[in-house]
Amino acid sequence: VARERHTLIVSRVQSIAGLLAGLTVVWIVIDSLTMSWPLWGVLGIERVIAAITFLMLALHRFTAGTAKAAYCAAAALVCIPTIFFLSTYAAFWHFDYFEYSAFVTTAYFYAPFLIAVGLSIFPLTVLESALLATPTFAAMVLSILLWPESLGFTSALATLWRLALISGIASVAGASQLRFLMSLVEQATHDAMTKTMTRNAGEQLINWQFAIDERKSSPLAVLFIDIDKFKSINDQFGHEAGDTVLQKAAQSIHASLRRQDILVRWGGEEFLVILPETDSAGAETLLARIASAGLGLRPDGMPVSASVGIAERISDKAPDWTKLVELADQRMYAAKGAGRNCYVSGGDKMGCFIAENTVCTASQVVDEGLLQGGTAKLAATDRAAA
Repeated sequence: VARERHTLIVSRVQSIAGLLAGLTVVWIVIDSLTMSWPLWGVLGIERVIAAITFLMLALHRFTAGTAKAAYCAAAALVCIPTIFFLSTYAAFWHFDYFEYSAFVTTAYFYAPFLIAVGLSIFPLTVLESALLATPTFAAMVLSILLWPESLGFTSALATLWRLALISGIASVAGASQLRFLMSLVEQATHDAMTKTMTRNAGEQLINWQFAIDERKSSPLAVLFIDIDKFKSINDQFGHEAGDTVLQKAAQSIHASLRRQDILVRWGGEEFLVILPETDSAGAETLLARIASAGLGLRPDGMPVSASVGIAERISDKAPDWTKLVELADQRMYAAKGAGRNCYVSGGDKMGCFIAENTVCTASQVVDEGLLQGGTAKLAATDRAAA
């Protein structure tokens, strides 16, 4: 959620900055038609400087998805027009701006209000909105103190109250956007039926985790879990029964995991468990805890079993996360080919999964040549047939 929010903030800041760069320069024409020289010339120079700054902000390469980039971009978008607002008021004060167009000078006066309104398009917390509105509010107070005649017939208190009210409404709108974004990210990253991470989100997470553990020289294990004979459940009892089995299996697996572990629905009846800073022995210990809790019951009353492949980054010398998952997938097929309800780990190590429904032995795995070279043959077998 944070990554998507920060990316969205930077994207919107740069889009608005690009638009303001153009509009700021175009407004010079209006100034030249409504104000006399040299006032509109001074304002024109200030506008060109502001436009160049806006353009630099629009073209700047921010680090994608980081909080620092988002906050710096948003702060720049607020500070540039705020500084421009103060500089234009200094020019008006020097050239006695009341001699000129009331419409144009009023447009300049309401710049802080436009900045406050603009905050509403960003997914911000109320505190973040308040902090970003602070420079604008301070600039308005300063302009009132230095140039009180700019208020005309409006009281200073009423002006500040109106600005505070607009800023408050903008902060509520920003918080609503943030909640909506969180809802969208939740839907995009979590499987609606099992409440686990989706495959797309899981691929991003394991990619990041692999890089982190590789940099720290820490182990990283994965469990590739495939529910045994799931197709027969759908065929005999219907897809609704199959969905219920998947939901209960996912709930059971998730309940056995640690806080840092990640459960991903990889596809159909397949689940991938990502275990940060965990070696093969730790993965087998966690798998035993999952087996002890069970995966629920089939509609016919039999316990749900699974075929599991275990792979670990260091011991299996996986160069990247895709190879790590591929190796776990191959070992899952080896367990399935050995009679199901098995797990296969590195070093030709295997064992049964659910003890109450044992259907495989170590001799079967070795005799059928399903480890080492045999895994390639299984991986090439049609997935549906397996």
